[in-house]
Amino acid sequence: MVKNRSACAFLATALTVGTFAFTPMAWAEVMPTTCEGIENCEVVTSAEELTNFFAAGEGKFVTREGVSTMIIGGDFTLSQDYYIDSVNLSLYLGEHTITANDCSFLFYDSTVNIYGGEGGGIDNSAAYYSPLYVRGGSSVTINGGTISGGQNLVGEYEPEAGVIVDENGSLTLKGGVVTSKTWGVTVWENSNFVMDGGEVRATGEGSIGVSGNGNTTGAHVTINGGTITSGELGIYAPQKQGVTTINGGVINALAGVEIRAGALDIIGGVINVPADTEYSISANGNGSTTTGAAIAVAQHTTLQSIDVNVTGGVFTAPVAFAEANPQHNPGEDIAKVSLSITGGTFNATNGDPIVTSEDVTGFVAGGTFSKTFDGKYLKEGYSLVSVEKGFEAISPAELDPADEIETVKDEDGNDVSYIAPKKVDYGDGYIEDGGEGEGHVSAAIEFGKELIADRKATLSVVEKSVDDLTIDDTKGGDLIGAVEIDMLDRDGQKIEVKDNALKIYFDIDDETYAKLAEYDDLYAVYFEDGKEVERYKITLEGEAGNYYFWFETTHLSTYAVVGVNEVAASAPETGMSTTTGASATMTSSVVMAAVIGVLTSVVSFVYLARRKQ
Repeated sequence: MVKNRSACAFLATALTVGTFAFTPMAWAEVMPTTCEGIENCEVVTSAEELTNFFAAGEGKFVTREGVSTMIIGGDFTLSQDYYIDSVNLSLYLGEHTITANDCSFLFYDSTVNIYGGEGGGIDNSAAYYSPLYVRGGSSVTINGGTISGGQNLVGEYEPEAGVIVDENGSLTLKGGVVTSKTWGVTVWENSNFVMDGGEVRATGEGSIGVSGNGNTTGAHVTINGGTITSGELGIYAPQKQGVTTINGGVINALAGVEIRAGALDIIGGVINVPADTEYSISANGNGSTTTGAAIAVAQHTTLQSIDVNVTGGVFTAPVAFAEANPQHNPGEDIAKVSLSITGGTFNATNGDPIVTSEDVTGFVAGGTFSKTFDGKYLKEGYSLVSVEKGFEAISPAELDPADEIETVKDEDGNDVSYIAPKKVDYGDGYIEDGGEGEGHVSAAIEFGKELIADRKATLSVVEKSVDDLTIDDTKGGDLIGAVEIDMLDRDGQKIEVKDNALKIYFDIDDETYAKLAEYDDLYAVYFEDGKEVERYKITLEGEAGNYYFWFETTHLSTYAVVGVNEVAASAPETGMSTTTGASATMTSSVVMAAVIGVLTSVVSFVYLARRKQ
């Protein structure tokens, strides 16, 4: 639709002409301020020069033949619209501002790259109309700078956006800011908006970051990155046969995304709605209906089908997901609403339901939720299972057949399933780390009493550096090697093991046994924050070809092997004597290096786990 003008006198219908040859100028960290070294370039410092840059004729502007780069060299104010047809143009705003003064750049069948530095942009924030239209098959990419739309004025016309995309136009935002007090970007008939970075800001009351239109068809919106901030709604999607895809980026608004027609696919990204926002729904035949929800589904008066698929993303709001029928549409039309949640993280911030739907059930088949919800929203066969991070929608196929599921009612009357903890049966009384995987070493533990844990609990013994460990000087000794010993549940999370009589076994080869046997005493030393806390006596046992050492403790943590000599003795392999200390005699550095070398070369200092014979 062509707008009526008051401030801008020039008005014409765009015509189509041939396209000029164009080679985009490579982006540089420092934007050009002159045309030196740039082919097909002009510098523009005033509105008059801008008009001269374009060859007016037959009701439109085109760039003078051969010119493909425009450098803005000063601040100035427009006095007319620019209907620009069939150009290929790189526009460098630098740190300069073009004040639109209720005038617009309207691109038809053109390819335009806009670059702006700090403070540079096209500004219509004090007036009314959008400063930039992308239509008629044009493709515009904003790489930097600020494009500012009109005020939220009450008058004859609806206020306009920072950028309007229409009539098969395509806009890509890679950097910079698009802002308005009303809508940041509007996406209309068969048009396309891709956001890879930058910011869209809609700051006024009732504003929308990215908005479609229920009277248009086929608009596509894709959010890959960047940030959308709005005074009311992040993304409004009412367009017929439209597709909205959120792969990434961040949305901050009183409602994240509201779909009223078409398809919505959420693969990733973050949506944040303030916790103090009131969750409310009201009928609206010409705009949005919902506040307080991260994802809102509300079929429009256009009675179009809706298809929502959520497979990822993080959603934090009073209500994370909501479907409603504010227009009281008949059942045969509401039946065209399809919902699916198979992933994502949903966080509720107050007492409202985390998931609610007026018309659709059985659509949750995955995802993690900070609180429970009515089981009717779960897909058949799925359970809401308590996990460490909240509650997860899990199918029977994902559960261990040995798990016993206990289902109880929560305080809201919702069914919640729990995986009942089990007394783990370790067969011969041992649990082992087979030493597979980088850094892992083999070990075995015998439990003095039954361990209560997930049936799939495993032992993890991983080599640790001794560089940050400090032994007690008054007790002395040689720091030989260290490991972190943990029990892990089915999700790889640590299970606290304490107050249990544990025997921990490590096998060693004959050569290492001989080195360790030179010490009068060996200790497994328990460390916290790198400092020694407690020592446990290590016992060497076995026979040639089957040597091992073991120690007893009551809990799992980081342990190091420390060797201590109480009496000075010669080092057999070198003939060197050790030096006696205050409470212990240390071996020679040569012997110690040899021991550590052997231990390190055979899987740190931990070897094949000894099994009960």
